[in-house]
Amino acid sequence: MNKRKFLFAPFLIIATLIGQDDSKEKFHFEFGMDSLIINVGESKEITIKLLNEKGKLAQNPFYVFGQRKSLSASPRISDSTGVATVTLMAHKPGRLRLSTQTITVKRDDRVRDNFVVNVPYPPIDKVVFNRTPKKLYVGTITEF
Repeated sequence: MNKRKFLFAPFLIIATLIGQDDSKEKFHFEFGMDSLIINVGESKEITIKLLNEKGKLAQNPFYVFGQRKSLSASPRISDSTGVATVTLMAHKPGRLRLSTQTITVKRDDRVRDNFVVNVPYPPIDKVVFNRTPKKLYVGTITEF
C-alpha cells in the first residue's frame, strides 16, 4: 500500500504542474477615466484602448456595448489599431456597465472588461393625487 502511494505521488505532482493554465492575460483595456456620471438623455465621449502586456497598443479591434435599453454606445467596434472613441448615451437611470470584449476565434481566449457609468435618478417634478384625502398624515395610503 505504501509503495503505491510513492509511485502515484510523482504522477499526481507532474499532472498538476503540467495541467495548470497560464492565467496571465495578453491584453487589457484602458479606459479614459475611472468612472463616469451622466444624466438621462445626455451623451458623453470616452476613449478606450486595448493594450498588450508591454503597455503598447495591441493592433487588434474589439467590441464595445452598453446595457440593453439603458446605455447605448456607438461605434460598437474599435478601429484596427485598438483605439475607440465611444459616444455613450444614457436612456435609464442606475448603475450601468459599458462592456468591452476582444475579437478572437476561441471563446476562452477573449478578454473582457467593464466600465461603470452612474446615471442618477431625475428629481421628482410634482406629485398628483387622483383621490385627495381630507387629511393627509404620514403613513396615509392613497392613489396617485
